[in-house]
Amino acid sequence: MTLQDYLQKADQQGFALGHFNFCTAEQLRAIAEAAMETAAPVIAGTSGGEADFIGFKTARAMIDA
Repeated sequence: MTLQDYLQKADQQGFALGHFNFCTAEQLRAIAEAAMETAAPVIAGTSGGEADFIGFKTARAMIDA
């Protein structure tokens, strides 16, 4: 599913789609584990400052892992 698909589903079914920032692998793991435990879709991202610090390629690699 695409982000647009998830947003439409959330709107139609009346639930929120959470967005959580991360800057470490531990934070990302906690976000992913909570999403899996609750079977809830989430958006994981980084702030502009964090993106500058860890870099987009590193952030993407963390998500892919």
